[in-house]
Amino acid sequence: MPTSAAYSLPDQATHGGEIFEVARRLKVDPKEILDFSSNINPLGPPLVAIRCIQESIWLVPHYPDISYYTFRKAAAEYVGLPSPENVVEGNGSTELIYLFADVSLREGDKAIIPVPSFGEYQRAVLRRGGRLFTVPCRKDFGVDMEGVAGALAEGYKALFLSNPSNPSSRTIPKKDLLRTIELAYDRGVPVLLDETFIEFTDDHGLSLSNRVNEFPNLFVLRSLTKTFALTGLRIGYGLASQKFAERLRKAKLPWSVNVLAQEAGIAALNDSDYLERSKKLIAKEREFLYSELKTIEGLNPVRPEANFVLVNLAKGNTAKELKSSLLRKRILIRDCSSFEGLNGSYFRVCVRLRNQNATLLSALREAIS
Repeated sequence: MPTSAAYSLPDQATHGGEIFEVARRLKVDPKEILDFSSNINPLGPPLVAIRCIQESIWLVPHYPDISYYTFRKAAAEYVGLPSPENVVEGNGSTELIYLFADVSLREGDKAIIPVPSFGEYQRAVLRRGGRLFTVPCRKDFGVDMEGVAGALAEGYKALFLSNPSNPSSRTIPKKDLLRTIELAYDRGVPVLLDETFIEFTDDHGLSLSNRVNEFPNLFVLRSLTKTFALTGLRIGYGLASQKFAERLRKAKLPWSVNVLAQEAGIAALNDSDYLERSKKLIAKEREFLYSELKTIEGLNPVRPEANFVLVNLAKGNTAKELKSSLLRKRILIRDCSSFEGLNGSYFRVCVRLRNQNATLLSALREAIS
């Protein structure tokens, strides 16, 4: 049942990947932590991107190109759009979530957000002075698109969707997605469609990134954090019609993406071999990890479609306790109790290399038993 409730703005959203904080608490080197809490490509950054950073050190004393033209051109070509004017660069995709909220909402406006979902959507709306209308997921963890359509009929001012969804790792069927975006367009509602994990899915026709010119209300979010493991550089991009993209760029802080991030991002987007290897690895290891998780008594994994798996613990166990137990083995998982719509029995793990996945599974069997 969709809900509208009072929310207070938290100091910050809860995220995975807190290896530095955990390492300080355990008094160990962060490199000793095997991180399954953050959904990053386990291959690490493309070597061409690393070499590009090394060769671009000479750029550090200079301001970034304030137009970001070369990076935007590479991003447009990567998704199959004709013009860099369709691209908005960002200091990671998170900057662009806040930018979308700032441009699309006024104080008091209400935004539709299916839950559970990435915590920065809600925080961006609340920081803007907006209000939240949340739509709980279905029992199979799919997005309740009928509930979303019903909310759109009520006259709300913005819609946040993610495909695949985080933390469920489930996708929205394309026909349902298109129907909803068309309905939103008819009602003048801007839509943020977060495709951060789209490259890790098997359905290569699922993305709407190259169709933004058809939907002037659509802003498609992409990231180099997850697919290309450029996490620490903080670089992402969004895609929109040229008019919508120009409006977003005008509202953006200047020089938010540093010179090294731009150069590494361009190199990564052009490394098609790396992308193909990544997709094959994730598809194989996702099936292995999911199949093995199903064999562990007391664990109920949700069938994943991206590079991470949401898991429900049997009654009597909590994700917080399991996380604490695994940390003794220097393994970090994502306790999902901070996600609205999930209780303390859910945790999330990313797909990593075979030997790392095997290490996790062995530790889980021991901890659960």
